[in-house]
Amino acid sequence: MDSASLSAKSGAAPEMGMRACLRALHHAADDSQRNLPASMSSAFQDAFACLDDSDASDSSIRRGIVDKHFSVLFEPFRLCLESDMPALVSASLQGIERLLAYHFIDGAYASSGSVQAKLRRQHPDGEADDPLLSVLSCCCRAINGPQCSQAEDVQLHLTRVMLTSVTRDDSHVHGKALVQAFGACFQVALVATKPVILVTARTALQRMAAAVVHGLDRLHHMQSAAPSPVHEGSGSSISKSENVGAGVHEDRTEADSAQQRDTTMGNEQEQETASPSLVETDIKLVFKPLCRNALKPVSVQLAKEDEMAVRSHVLSLETLNAALQAGQTSLGRHPFLVSYARRRLVLVLLQNAVSPVAAIAKPALSLFGSFLNAFKRHVKAEIKTFFTQVFLRLLESQSSSPYHKSAVLGLMSSLCKDPVILSDMFVNFDCELSEANVFQRSVAALTKVAQLTPASFQQGGSDASSSQAIPSPHMLQRMQRTALEALVSVAVSLKELAESFSSHHEGMAAAAAGGMNGLQQADLPTTGAEETGHVESTVNHASLVGSSSSHAIGGVDNGQMVGGGSPRRIERNGSQSGSALEQSEFVRVHARKKGLEGAIERFNVSIKRGLSALREGGWVSTPLDMAQLVNSLEGFDKEMTGELMGEPAGFGHDVMFAFMDLQEVANLSLDAALRKVLSKFRLPGEAQKIDRMMEKFAERYCDCNEGAFASADTAYVLAYSIIMLNTDAHNPQVKNKMTLEAFLRNNRGINDGNDLDSDFLTGIYNRIVQTPFQLGSVGNAPGTSSGVDHVSARDILLKARKHLVSARKLPESVVDDFKEAQPWEAAQAMVETVWAPLLAAFSVVIEHFSQQIGNGVVVNSPGAADPALAIEGLRNSIAACALCGLDTERDALLQALIAVAMASPEFTGSRQYHSSNLGNDDSSGIGNSGNPMVSMAINAILEISLHYGKHLGQAWTPVTKVFAMVDRMNLAASGHQQMQAHDRLFLGNSSANSSPNAASVSDTRTSGNSLDVDGSLLDHVFSSSGSLSDECIVHFVQALTDVARDELFSHKPPRVFAMQRLVEVAAFNMSRIRIVWSRLWYLMGPLFADVIISDNDAVAQYAADSLRQLSFKFLDIGELPHFMFQRDFLKPFDMGVLRSGSAGVRELL
Repeated sequence: MDSASLSAKSGAAPEMGMRACLRALHHAADDSQRNLPASMSSAFQDAFACLDDSDASDSSIRRGIVDKHFSVLFEPFRLCLESDMPALVSASLQGIERLLAYHFIDGAYASSGSVQAKLRRQHPDGEADDPLLSVLSCCCRAINGPQCSQAEDVQLHLTRVMLTSVTRDDSHVHGKALVQAFGACFQVALVATKPVILVTARTALQRMAAAVVHGLDRLHHMQSAAPSPVHEGSGSSISKSENVGAGVHEDRTEADSAQQRDTTMGNEQEQETASPSLVETDIKLVFKPLCRNALKPVSVQLAKEDEMAVRSHVLSLETLNAALQAGQTSLGRHPFLVSYARRRLVLVLLQNAVSPVAAIAKPALSLFGSFLNAFKRHVKAEIKTFFTQVFLRLLESQSSSPYHKSAVLGLMSSLCKDPVILSDMFVNFDCELSEANVFQRSVAALTKVAQLTPASFQQGGSDASSSQAIPSPHMLQRMQRTALEALVSVAVSLKELAESFSSHHEGMAAAAAGGMNGLQQADLPTTGAEETGHVESTVNHASLVGSSSSHAIGGVDNGQMVGGGSPRRIERNGSQSGSALEQSEFVRVHARKKGLEGAIERFNVSIKRGLSALREGGWVSTPLDMAQLVNSLEGFDKEMTGELMGEPAGFGHDVMFAFMDLQEVANLSLDAALRKVLSKFRLPGEAQKIDRMMEKFAERYCDCNEGAFASADTAYVLAYSIIMLNTDAHNPQVKNKMTLEAFLRNNRGINDGNDLDSDFLTGIYNRIVQTPFQLGSVGNAPGTSSGVDHVSARDILLKARKHLVSARKLPESVVDDFKEAQPWEAAQAMVETVWAPLLAAFSVVIEHFSQQIGNGVVVNSPGAADPALAIEGLRNSIAACALCGLDTERDALLQALIAVAMASPEFTGSRQYHSSNLGNDDSSGIGNSGNPMVSMAINAILEISLHYGKHLGQAWTPVTKVFAMVDRMNLAASGHQQMQAHDRLFLGNSSANSSPNAASVSDTRTSGNSLDVDGSLLDHVFSSSGSLSDECIVHFVQALTDVARDELFSHKPPRVFAMQRLVEVAAFNMSRIRIVWSRLWYLMGPLFADVIISDNDAVAQYAADSLRQLSFKFLDIGELPHFMFQRDFLKPFDMGVLRSGSAGVRELL
């Protein structure tokens, strides 16, 4: 019977819906068994009798089978579920599903009262008496029967029952009943053999998890509506149910053992909210068994032998992912859940992200994206650990397994599509003085992957076999394409952020110019240098960008430099204001960080030059400043640092003293303290330098650990002895190693005449022999890669665990120090940081594809890097740079795109493309039909010109040359006769074919070589020039004038494309004010005058006719008396009449 046939929603008596379910079940029982068992027959009779005796208005039946009716009405369903007959069990589950859907079964939590009572009420007799729990428990037991365990109908209907019970409106499934529901669906998903059952159970788990988390939204709305909610205790019975459902295949003892293993890392104690809400407790009950399942180790061998283990992991990770996706806006608001996420979900992510089983690593990395969106404000330290110690190490290392790289690339590709995430990463890490450059390193790593070759992988890398360490050609192509797609997503995200940047600064500039009656400062009369330089406080901020570094270094208080002070938190509600030219705090801090990195790089080459740069930047003024930098940053070369602090006197000696005084070595053994100190620098080779350092170290150790030794002399001698032991034990040139007895003998009587404890010395000896001091390690610039080539998943896991332990010891003020910037605040610095690697990655793809075309071999593999993606990435990168006012970066990217449009050998490597630079616009090198990138690049340039033309500035000149190329190519492709007619017209008395250049063009062009270019875009660029700003139209006209002069005087036959378009642009911009027109005519007038008096009569007449038509339009505007502009406009006419030797030209004028 279909649930739609029930009468509960149609307004009929409530018991009629119950009666319909009982009748359907009774018919199914009759069909399955001719003679029903006496107990089952009696149960049906009692249930029907109960319905007949009940009053139709009895609300207890409608509210649920609770109290006196429960045992009677549910008994037939229970007996059918326990029959182990698939038909009966399936029919019973269908009936229960309908009863749940229409709230005939609610349970102990379905009570009226206040908001908090409804959310937190517990049944007086405990959950064991909950009717809903009893129903779900019977349903779960039904699938354990020998006949029903593999029955597909039973599995399907059981899944639907659990899904309905949890996801129905106003669901009252909590506590142990909720765990039962998830456990049943999880078991069905594990044992399912048919894909439809597996998909149904997996989807049900995800929907149920989302429904539970959505309860936080309902809780938030209820608490907002209730003015003074009463907080009640959560009760003990719910706490007792936390261990239920710890996994489908594990018993209580195994669950407790797994939980104990989870809590050992870091020896941290759970700090939970004293009285979490019922919804929060339910979420923990759902997360707990899922996390426990996901934390079970699965090796490659186990994955091959036990498919269930892998499926269990994948199901747990996918269900957690669905829950986090549903709670992206609500989970982070609850400290109880944030604390649980930091203790459990972080472990799940860490262990599974580096799993040797690819089927487990991929969903784990997908889960990280949801985790990042849900908890990023509270897990800044954990995010840093994941990026620097896991993701970037896998991408940067040449020996990491290909499938790990591929999985991380998939995560990066999804993260790069979100501009907010990229902005958050940049602001919180790249703009923090002491943090790693996560955003910059991520883009650099993606660029490196996009340029990988099979030779880049080392044999035997990672924990895979050597054959697995090198990817197949198809997998390598897929990795390169994924990396390229991620980089294109970065470019698109940067463009979106740049649009916010441009809009913000345009608004600020408009507000600043509001008192000028709407006139931009560029519209004001200018003379001398102002006429050529214009006013810089408009939308174009190139001058600001060009000096950003120098201003930023001097713009931050020196008190923040050494201490690594972070910028103030800026909310995203747009409450912060400032002038249009004011840089955001994040940009200034990032500029300072770049300056610091440059100074450290100089220090790593030369101590003297490095100290000079640090002083000039304001980073170091005292030895303490230098000591603080060395102690807090990782970028200093350890050998250079040791040489500095080994100086016998002066600045370096004082730095060593200050550095030792900064070390916190309390409650550490002497060898552990020494290991900590030596992690920052390398001991110099001279014994005297080591002696001075050990003396100061011993003094500091005794100050922090009073009573550890009789005097500082003891610590000094023992420290020196430890250094000698480390050298002796780990120097391969030493053949006779120091024994434990020799070490004990060397340290007798050093404690003021007494011996130190032998166990203490033995422990030191064993630790030093097992783990040497890293005396030879060299630091890297802050935020850069560690440069480790050999890395295994186990190494990554162990190192990341250590970082997570350190992160959990941070105070809450540091943990929650996650900054969120407005979209426009960091856009300019982000684009400036990564434009170069983006250009490199896109150029390599284009060059590789062009070389294939030149060699006549083009690989059309679906997984190969697509040159269209590279063109798209260049287009968006150019737009981002243009919108942010980064003129140099914009021109470099645009030059690369124009080189593709002109089929330059710089990219193609083919001899057939012999137009090699932007200064030569000979059309003989463009438009070969065998290179589809030419048309793609031209279309990209047209779109950039149309949508971002007002930000191109001086770049209009090479862009206009491309326009001229396109026009020439289209004219050539339209047919030889039109080309020759054009050439004869503008060659005058000479034959078109007499020109070698024209002949070569004519011979090499056919109608089949037409470009796949949208001609309407080209026309639209010129017709929409009237919408350009006054400053931009000047650049545009300047570009057209330069190209027209080149076409008319440097080519045979002359070309009139730019001249014709110049007249069109002038006509479209007639409505501009006279001040702007004066600047435009200052550029156009000399060109017309020079062309009119040229020797080529056809060209001169064409220019004269164009000038005559333009003058009619201009003179129609009119001019007040005593103004001189019309006279200036007519000067080319005077020059033509007086100096032109052509009667036709004089007649036209």
